[in-house]
Amino acid sequence: MRSIPAVPTLLMAAALLAAVGYQQHRIGLLVSQMAEVQRELGNKAGDAAPAEAPAPESPLETGNHSGDLKEAPLIRRLGALEQAVARLTDANDHLMNRGQLPLTTEKREQLLAQLENPSAEDRERLQALRLLRRNGSIPDEALQAALDWLGNTTNGSVRVRLLQQLTGLTNAHLQPPLLALASSGSEAEVRQKAIGALRPFVGDPQVDSQLWNLFLQESDPGVRRQAREALLEGPVSDARATLLRDRASGTGNSVEERTLAWEALRSAGKSTPEVTAALAQLAQVTTDTKDRLRIFEVFNEASDPAFIPPLVQGLQDPSPLIRARAADALSDFRSEPAVEEWFRYLAENDSDSNVRRQAMRALNDRAATQPNRPAGRPRGRP
Repeated sequence: MRSIPAVPTLLMAAALLAAVGYQQHRIGLLVSQMAEVQRELGNKAGDAAPAEAPAPESPLETGNHSGDLKEAPLIRRLGALEQAVARLTDANDHLMNRGQLPLTTEKREQLLAQLENPSAEDRERLQALRLLRRNGSIPDEALQAALDWLGNTTNGSVRVRLLQQLTGLTNAHLQPPLLALASSGSEAEVRQKAIGALRPFVGDPQVDSQLWNLFLQESDPGVRRQAREALLEGPVSDARATLLRDRASGTGNSVEERTLAWEALRSAGKSTPEVTAALAQLAQVTTDTKDRLRIFEVFNEASDPAFIPPLVQGLQDPSPLIRARAADALSDFRSEPAVEEWFRYLAENDSDSNVRRQAMRALNDRAATQPNRPAGRPRGRP
């Protein structure tokens, strides 16, 4: 594996840390200088004579403010230092708010207090949560404040934004409220965001089971789609792989359940020849057009030789939709002599123009991969 692309990232990180250290060093140095000037001014004030000076006797004596004149440079220097510290502090705050500098302890405490304040505006509290989230994992106190807010607010828009900031976190305290929101009668968008935030927890049997129920029984298409993606993209432990194999092989399960379980296994690299053979058998015995289209769609993504027999059978289906889908899925196997013969037959004889076009495209692609072999004229039925 090449490690060179990681070098620029490491250099950028090192440069950022150096810049942060230098910036903090400058602020600390200026603050120290301010303290020194303030001490010096204080010492001069302490050295001043008690208020028993005689009344001035001449205009010259009246205008003699030598003490003020001696302190003026220190006062000007102190003002300049205060302005420099203020500018650097503002720049630091700006960079921290943009996520370009790590949060200082003081800034983190300030944001946490803002998030925990129920009297603050929603916009300000969400901004505090966003900054805490952007600059690393959310502290436990901030997570608890966000969950309390999530449970108490009835504003759907606020719930959606809170869930966006909580997505990707793996703290176990998130699981119960996310499950409740995903399953309850909340707004569809809130439920979808909650399901998306549940993806890291799919390995938990309770979460896995609830997501399957939503995928198979939910009427809202957006909720079903989110449940499907969570099941497909969530982590697959050995224990979950066993459950997925049972779902993919179960003859009493629906085609949707079996194909999605197989897709999750294949994505995780944990399918088995037995499960693949069971799915190929399902394709051969299924007669429903919608189910066959779904199965052949999965086959098209897999390119597994075990699927060639049911796909060739699909080329002979009465439905032109199924024939076209089968031809598309078989295009990855166009180098197989029997498959090539079928493509030639379909390109010449099929009654549907889309099927003929699909078969001809596969033949042309085959010819393109073998420059010395022309596509040729289609021949008779294999």
